Amino acid sequence: MAEATLKALSKRLGSKKYFFGDTPTSLDALAFGYLAIAFSAPVPKNTLKLLISAHDNLVSYCNNIMKTHFDTPMTDINLAPLKIQLAKL
Repeated sequence: MAEATLKALSKRLGSKKYFFGDTPTSLDALAFGYLAIAFSAPVPKNTLKLLISAHDNLVSYCNNIMKTHFDTPMTDINLAPLKIQLAKL
């Protein structure tokens, strides 16, 4: 279910800055809240992080919001090892 939801979010976002264009909406606030926590939570086995990392636009989306609205970039994360793990699922 999470995989299908992330795929739908990624498709809806596409290459846009926010889900409905150049201005954030309540959907952006909701999506960012869930994505950022799931992506950055320090847990031993974070399957959601692996699934999110498969969608480069969702990772960029979270980074953009952190930089733009919180003046703090997300921790630089090397996605290569995550994508290797994802391929094994």
